[in-house]
Amino acid sequence: MSTFLVGLGGLLGAISRYLLSDWINQKWKRAFPLATLFINLSGSFLLGALTAFHLTHHSLTINNLQLFFGMGFLGAFTTFSTFIYETVNISQQKKRLGFFYSLLSLGGGLAFCWLGFSLIIKRLYLAIFQQR
Repeated sequence: MSTFLVGLGGLLGAISRYLLSDWINQKWKRAFPLATLFINLSGSFLLGALTAFHLTHHSLTINNLQLFFGMGFLGAFTTFSTFIYETVNISQQKKRLGFFYSLLSLGGGLAFCWLGFSLIIKRLYLAIFQQR
């Protein structure tokens, strides 16, 4: 069952990444890889939120939601290999732009993951302590 959930989530995540990336690239016709940046930042935010939710509701055990959405969907939706390829490709023509893209992707990914995590933790904390 676990393998099926990860596979189904991965299938849907990969299709979602393809469709969203294609849509963004049609709207934003520039050399800068905005689609990959947006997908990776939004995926980082969602994974941070999922992790916070999971830790506050299920301790450290892995459940079906985390298998399907975290490992499957978000694992296939976000893409480290495309980020690396685009960084190398950009850096060959414009070193500063490649550095900026790397910094924005890595720093932004960490910041968005932290933001997603923090928002869920804060919301759950307020929900718990406002009931008392």
